[in-house]
Order: sequence, then structure tokens, then C-alpha cells
Amino acid sequence: MFFTRKFRKSCSDAGVQLRMLPMTTFISEMEPRAKRFASSTEEERTKFVDDAVPVSTKKATSTWIRALEDYAEEKSVPLDFKLTPVPELAKLLEGFYADAKRKNGEPYKRNSLVAGRAAISRHLISLRPTVNIFNDAEFKQSNKVLDGVLKERKRSGQEPAVEHKSAISPGDLEKLKEHFADVQDTQDPIKLSMYVWFISTTHFCLRGGEVQAKLVKSDLVFSSPDGRERVTLATDFMSKNHTGGLKGSSFSSIGCIEDQRQIRVIKKYLSHLHPECDRLFQRARTTKGMADSCWYMNAPISHNLLSAMMRKLSEASNLSQSYTNHCLRATSITLMKFAGLEDRKIMAVSGHKNVQSLQAYDRPTLADASAAASAIDCKPATTKSAPGKENTVLCASSETSAAAESVVPPVSPGGICVYGSSNVTISLSPYPPARAAPPRNPRLPLKLKKKVKPENDES
Repeated sequence: MFFTRKFRKSCSDAGVQLRMLPMTTFISEMEPRAKRFASSTEEERTKFVDDAVPVSTKKATSTWIRALEDYAEEKSVPLDFKLTPVPELAKLLEGFYADAKRKNGEPYKRNSLVAGRAAISRHLISLRPTVNIFNDAEFKQSNKVLDGVLKERKRSGQEPAVEHKSAISPGDLEKLKEHFADVQDTQDPIKLSMYVWFISTTHFCLRGGEVQAKLVKSDLVFSSPDGRERVTLATDFMSKNHTGGLKGSSFSSIGCIEDQRQIRVIKKYLSHLHPECDRLFQRARTTKGMADSCWYMNAPISHNLLSAMMRKLSEASNLSQSYTNHCLRATSITLMKFAGLEDRKIMAVSGHKNVQSLQAYDRPTLADASAAASAIDCKPATTKSAPGKENTVLCASSETSAAAESVVPPVSPGGICVYGSSNVTISLSPYPPARAAPPRNPRLPLKLKKKVKPENDES
């Protein structure tokens, strides 16, 4: 530390003796300053980059890279993604697109081949950022081969039909309701966890087992904003439509659980979870006494088990078919559409970014196809209605007029028949009623018809 000449002279005049101390003395006596920033390692930063890619994307990439390597080995073509020249790699892709088949010998579907090309592109870019199999001139011919293969399959009728995940049928929904009828008083931990998983997946439109495996107890928030208790989801998880990051978007679902019976079951489930495990879905104990308060183990349910949860529930409830987890998401969206919710409100629950994406869940059902055929034949038909309720439209014929009284409930004036909360119009004519003519604008003059003189009129 240094003192100015003026300060030293003032101290000397005042008889004050200055003593010079080393700088380390002051530094050692100072309190250590708290660190503001964390100290990340190179390994942790690499993990951040690796974890930003969804697990499903990694799985798809490795599957297609392995398929391409198997093809190159079968054709005796050397393949090294880092060293193989671009022209040779493009030639290899031409043959792969034309010859690619599944292990069982069946051809890949169109969407699978398109996804495979994207997976190969991701892998190449991670190793050779300058190579682009979509836009580079060297890969123009291989892309033409892929386009031609897909068009030829379409033209020859070899393209397999796209199988959308169907919503759960009304009859199976009733079976599920019967299966969980005693869940509030059950002592079965597996049935209890299945029910909480079922209502959480349907109300929040959760996508697959990847998100469900990350849920923790605190993600379920209990609140009463309007005096009625409800359960909401507190965490914004990364999904296919909302990946987060610099280019992605965030999303918070407005989905909630308001049924008081369901809320009581959730509270019962939370009270029996293992206190040392933070995950929401835990493995059930195999041996449990009736007096034990902890029904679950200190271990979460794995991602694979959660992904197969709906298939297990289909077997336990003896449903008409084996449904998948995504069928629950399709069921929730279908039910909201039947209830008359606007697309933007459904998107606020499901997380879809585009209204056109919801059209996949508004597909014509078997009842719609039956109604179309019956309309042509002028026979009784079942039209699209809310799940669990069937609306019967009758046409005027000798066969249907006698059955009208036995099939159709009492009709109120105006032809409106009430089924629960849905109004159904009963038409007793072979064709829809003609639309009334629009009212004439009084300001416009009437068109006068020109009088035609009869031929036998001599006047």
C-alpha cells in the first residue's frame, strides 16, 4: 500500500507514525468471496450436448445406421462414415434405398424410409459436417432413386397403408370403467398405480413412456383457484413438438383433473409411495401386509415397463384389442373433439403446434362408414356421436317406419332427441330436408315474368 506525499506530511505534522505492512496481510485478513458461477467439467458439458437429443431419436439413428452397415457388409462394400469418399457413399445409398427391407423380408413403409434417410443424415453431419445427403449434388441421384421407389410402390399398390393409433372404442372404455370401479377401496398396489397412470396420461395427454418415466411426486400440483380442488401438471417436459433449446418452444398444458373421486385416489396413491423415492411411478412390492403404509419399493418403474403399460391394462381389462400408450392420447383428443372444444383449446391441452395435426384424430370411424352406406341404401344407420352413445337416423321406408317407435326415444317438438348431453336430429325422410330459401332483400325489385300468349288465343 502506498501513501501520497501530502498524506505523509500531514501525518508527520500531526505526530502520527505510519507503518507499512505487506499486501498479503490485508488479503489474508479479508473474508473469502462467495463464488457466483459453477465449475463445470468437460465431461459435464459433453453430457449436456448428448442429453439434448431425445432418446427415441438416438434409438432411430442407431437402428438405421446398423441397417446400412449390414447392407454394406452383405454387398461386400467397405463402409466407414468418416473416411468413405462421398461418391462411393452416394452409390451405396442408391442401392440401399432400392433394396432396403425389414428383417422379416417385408418392405419398409414410406414414413420409415424417409425417417431412415434423416437418421443417416444426422449421423453423417455429426462426423462430417460438410456432407449433406439432402442437398449435395453428389446425392442427387440417390434421392431420385428413393423418390422413384416410393412412387413405384404407390403405383403398384405395394405401399402398406398408414396405421394410425386408434382411439379406445366406447365399449372398451366401459370395460375400463368397470375394471377400475373399486379402485378407491382397493388394496392392490398395481391396480392403484395403473389407475393413476391412466388418468394422468389421458388428462394431460402425455406422450409415450419417456415423459412418464421422468415424473416426480411434486409434478402433481393440488390447487383450488375457484373453490374447487383440481390437479395440474407443474413441469414443462421436452416433447416432439416442444423441444426447448434455442430453436424450440416451451409449453405448459392446461390439462387438469377435477373429478373429486379421481383426486381422492391420487392422494391415496401418493400416501402409499416410498418416501425415499422421488419418482411418481414406483414398482409395487410383491409382499405387502394389510397394515403396511408403504406399498411400493424404493425403485421407479422403468421406461420399458411404462411404455407397455396400456398393453398390460388391455389384458387385465379384457379389452377387444391390445392398445398402446399413444392410443390414450388419441382417445383424449377424440373425446375433446366430440365434446365440441375448439381446436385451439385442444392444442392447449395436447401440445400440438399445428391445427392440421389434429385432423389425424378426426378420421371417419366404422360407424361413419356404416352411416354412409346406409344413407345410400335408405336404411337405418348409426351416425357419429359421443363415445358410448349411438345416434340412430331413420329414413322413411316400409322397414323403418314400424321400427321408429321401438328404436327412437321420445322426440321433442322440432325433431330433437336428447341422449344425455348430445342432441340428435331424427330425420324421417329418405333425403335431408331441403334448405329454406334465403329471405329476399326488399330493396331489390322483383323479377317480372314475361307473359306468354297462348297459341289458340285469337284475341
